[in-house]
Parts: sequence; C-alpha cells; structure tokens
Amino acid sequence: MTTIPDLHIRPRAELLDAAGRLGLELPPHLAQDEIVAEVVTAMTEAGEQVETEGALSILPEGFGFVRLAAAGYAETAVDAYVSPSQIRALRLLRGHRVRGPVRAPRGEEQCFALIKVTAVGGRSLPELAEVVPFGSSTTLDSDRLIAFGDEGGFAEVAASAPWRFGHRVLVHTSTDHPATGWLRRLGRALAVANPSAEVTLCLLDQPPEELAAAKRCGRAPNLTVVGAEFAAPPKLQANLADLALHAAMRQVEHGQDAVLLLDSLTSMTRAYARSQPPSGAWIQPGLDAHAVLAPMRLFAAARETLEGGSLTVIATLEDGGSAFDRAIAGEFKPRSNCDVWPHEPERSRTRPPSPR
Repeated sequence: MTTIPDLHIRPRAELLDAAGRLGLELPPHLAQDEIVAEVVTAMTEAGEQVETEGALSILPEGFGFVRLAAAGYAETAVDAYVSPSQIRALRLLRGHRVRGPVRAPRGEEQCFALIKVTAVGGRSLPELAEVVPFGSSTTLDSDRLIAFGDEGGFAEVAASAPWRFGHRVLVHTSTDHPATGWLRRLGRALAVANPSAEVTLCLLDQPPEELAAAKRCGRAPNLTVVGAEFAAPPKLQANLADLALHAAMRQVEHGQDAVLLLDSLTSMTRAYARSQPPSGAWIQPGLDAHAVLAPMRLFAAARETLEGGSLTVIATLEDGGSAFDRAIAGEFKPRSNCDVWPHEPERSRTRPPSPR
C-alpha cells in the first residue's frame, strides 16, 4: 500500500513521473511536500487507498496533525488532521506514532484528514491496553552499556566515560569549539552500532548548512533528524524539541530503546525564555526561572524502565563566557550521569552512582 512517508522521500524526478502518469499538470516552483500532496489527492480521488504514519502533534484546541519523521516533524502540506473525537476515543498523547488511511480535503478544508487510526506505535488497537504510560513506569538503575561501534572514532569516549541506556549525558561545548558536527557523527555511530534503538537528533538554532549536512548524514533507518534554523521563531524551536521528547517517550512506552541527542540545552532554554511571558521569578537578569523548566523536564526524562524500554538523553551545554550561559549551565551540571568534553577527552567522566 502507498504511504505518504514513502512518497515524501522519493526523488523529485520520480514524483514528477508519478504525477505525469496520473495526468496531473503541476504548476511550477512546487516544494517536495506540495508535489506529494498533489499526487496523493489524485490517487485518493481515483479510489486508491493511501496511508500516513508519523508523530502526533496535539494543539491546545484539542485536534492534532500527523507530522512526518522524514520531514523532521516540520509542518508540511501532507500533514493529516486528527479530530478531537479520535484523540479522545483512543486517549492519544503528543508524540504517539499513529498510522491510518487518509482522505483528500473536501470543500473549504485545507489539509488531508485521517479517516481512522489503525495502529499506534506499531501496535494494533487491542494491544494498547498493555502499554504502561511513561510517567507510571518503574525506573531502574541502568546496567546496559551503549555500543559506539567503529564509526566516527568514539573509542576514547567509550573508554573514559562509558554510557548506559537511560543515562543523562552532558556534552560541554564552547563558542570556540562547537559540537554540532561531533554530535551529528555521534548520532550516526549510535544508530549503526545499536540497530534496535530509535535515535533522534534534534538541532536547534542552527545555521542552514549545518542542518542540511545533518539531514544528509541521517540515512540510517533508525535515525531521525529534526531541527530548526536560527531564524525560526523561538516558539517553533521550543515546540520542535518538545515533540521530539514526547515521541521518544512514546517509543519507550512501546518497549523500545530511545536515544535523544539535543543541540543544545542552552538554545532550548533561550527559545523558552523568548517565547513565554515572564513569570516574575528570575535566575539572573534576562533568564526567567520558568524558561528552564521544560529543558529540565527533557533532561530528567532519561531513564531505564521496568515495563518498557529506555530513554537516553545526550545534550550539549554551551559553556560560554556570558552570565546567561553560566546561569543555565549551573542548573544542569549537577544532574548528569556523564560529562563529556569532545575536545578534551581526558576530562570526560562518568559520575559514580549516588549512595543509597
């Protein structure tokens, strides 16, 4: 059966050929997702069933949209609308990977609509009763080592600071030694060395060339690359990181090992500081205390669970010279399991477990 994610990753020439076979006369200058939308509309109108699959983003109004992993969870012309009644009936949560057939827009509708949900997280609907919610799961001490493999040259890191599934890892960077490229290679290496794990690389506040390079390298089947350029609105960057976290949490609920790499906690905190109204509580001038809460929730979500899989969070932290950066770093430094300095591997270390 044809699926929207499969169409979205096809080369542009193949999509244009498919549009020609369907008798479509496409206007010029269409983006990739707009071509896919035209093709899917023609296929559904011809009576062919087309399915979509992606992460569910739920808006405050109660309805949601299916965001494609291949598009980095960004808004596209082929996102399918999910009605509030469907969300309520199945108790769907933000980040759930939903699958089902779609129909083309009708009348004044602007987007595709999900006809019904046939699977959530790869499971059939009757199996969902067995799933233990992430917040209700039992947290365990982690004892399973993460494999680094031979790709990317991470042997020194593996030797100096062994990582385990469920760890919270801080990667210390600076303006002189940014770690985006290092984190990109790490995501690829972890995906190849741990094929059963779902690896997500979330890049915020990035130059366009860095983001494009990350998407080109993210070709492993279990590696998803999401990101936002530095010109993107702060609220979009904050929502993107939040959706990536919730998608990883839902993977853990369904028994998978999820690895979330974030660049960076500092950028995520800035995005929340700029997109939320001030609370009146300040960590230091310019840094609202509430802006740290969501990044802290993301970092604290790392854990090994008894009922499901594990969530490992590997996040960069900018050790810049500004008081703003120092204040953010002070909130996260005492809470990691591992600390890594990519350009000074001799400083990298794993923190001993806390005494019971």
